[in-house]
Amino acid sequence: MKAILLNKTARAGAVVLAIAGAFFTVSMQEVSTAAPKIGYLADSNNDCTDVQVQCNDTPSAFLCRVNGTTGAIAYDKDSDNNCIQPLYRP
Repeated sequence: MKAILLNKTARAGAVVLAIAGAFFTVSMQEVSTAAPKIGYLADSNNDCTDVQVQCNDTPSAFLCRVNGTTGAIAYDKDSDNNCIQPLYRP
């Protein structure tokens, strides 16, 4: 009788732990959003201009542009005021 009770309790405990783990995993994924990064526009010499756009440096399928999906591509500014690395849409 004790073995049957222990077996059923262990199964119920495993189910509860699995459900709790699933909720914890999903909540951790929602918290780990990247902070927005300011993107700059590049001129013909790859120097950064003063127009700033909210972008993200996490790689994705879509580049960050001035007007959402159209316009010039936004770049990350380095210490020498050069715009070389393109940024991505948040």
